[in-house]
Amino acid sequence: MSRQKGKGLQVQRLENLQSLAYLQMDQSLVHYNYPQILGRLPSLRVLNCKVSQFIQFTRYETLWFEELTKLRELYFANCEFEHLPSSLATLSSLMILVLESCNNLKSLPPNGMPPFLRELTLTSCPQELVQRCQPDEGEDWPLISHVQLIRIDGRKFRWWKYINKNMHACIEDF
Repeated sequence: MSRQKGKGLQVQRLENLQSLAYLQMDQSLVHYNYPQILGRLPSLRVLNCKVSQFIQFTRYETLWFEELTKLRELYFANCEFEHLPSSLATLSSLMILVLESCNNLKSLPPNGMPPFLRELTLTSCPQELVQRCQPDEGEDWPLISHVQLIRIDGRKFRWWKYINKNMHACIEDF
């Protein structure tokens, strides 16, 4: 471990986390330059961010996300950012994305969502984002129409491909 100073405290740089598979981040880590502290996490499969003061992704943080090539599940809860990292679309292993109480998030990244995303859950997110993700009519619908299971505030959307290759939605309340 190496040490770096920040905000009057000594922060240790964590090294050799090559096999770390699960990480839960909170405000205490975000106050520092977490990509630099954590370094590369080539084996990370699940990232759970519960950070209320997380406002935006810097360029460096966006690049750090890009390196999470094995990430399968990503959870953001109680975050204040307005945009998801633009590098989200490059995460080809990402299968589950959960956004809960991301009160300032207005839209999904314009460059798209991960190609193999299987589940998307939006819970207690702004109405503007919810409207943008509505089947067929929402502005962000083309970005998520490939997702097999979409949950928006308790409503579940399932997709099936019919023989004529048109996609049809089945909406279930649960």
